[in-house]
Amino acid sequence: PFNTELSHLKKHPVLIVGAEKTLRVARDTYGFREAVHISEYARRNPLLNPFAKRANTTTSSTDLAPLEKHGDIHFRAVLVFSDPSNFFEALQIITDVLLSSKPSECEHEKSHQIPVYFSAGDLLWKSQHRNPRF
Repeated sequence: PFNTELSHLKKHPVLIVGAEKTLRVARDTYGFREAVHISEYARRNPLLNPFAKRANTTTSSTDLAPLEKHGDIHFRAVLVFSDPSNFFEALQIITDVLLSSKPSECEHEKSHQIPVYFSAGDLLWKSQHRNPRF
């Protein structure tokens, strides 16, 4: 679905979930120019997971186009390419991003609704179900 069905999102911020190399695939192959990898978003917003152990650095392996500022990005969608390396942190951050356009400031915004797209048609893999469950 990322190549054809989501052309309306290609020039907007989207949160990328999956292996770190997925960011390059999202940008170079699928054309999501404003894509931000979940690990970079987590690193720049440490309060979203206060238990994470991170090195105090200013760059990461996902820094292709550095984020302009620390803080919240108004994502238009979450794109799940594959399971992330830190599943529990990703689940928390995805939940925060889905509930608020400003997760570090506001816990829940009733009017905030963004879609989540899964490459596999399910949370991790399609399994026996004919239709996507998410």
